[in-house]
Amino acid sequence: MRAAFKKLKGVVAADVEKDIKIEKGSKPNTQKVTFKSTNADITKEKAIKSLGSKSSRYVVKELKKADDKEDEKEEEKEAA
Repeated sequence: MRAAFKKLKGVVAADVEKDIKIEKGSKPNTQKVTFKSTNADITKEKAIKSLGSKSSRYVVKELKKADDKEDEKEEEKEAA
């Protein structure tokens, strides 16, 4: 799954394991995937297409743009 999302235009993933995070979702049998992108045009359709032949195994429910303030907080933590 990480390799698929890394194919999306603008995804920043120098270290795929670190930069594309897969965590347990809030609901049973779900996962949350988090990544950063320099491209604001990533859509659900593009994310699904990036999964290729494995797209039938996954459901992309939503893509959310991170709040700029959250990004600033994360950058501050990394800098500390």
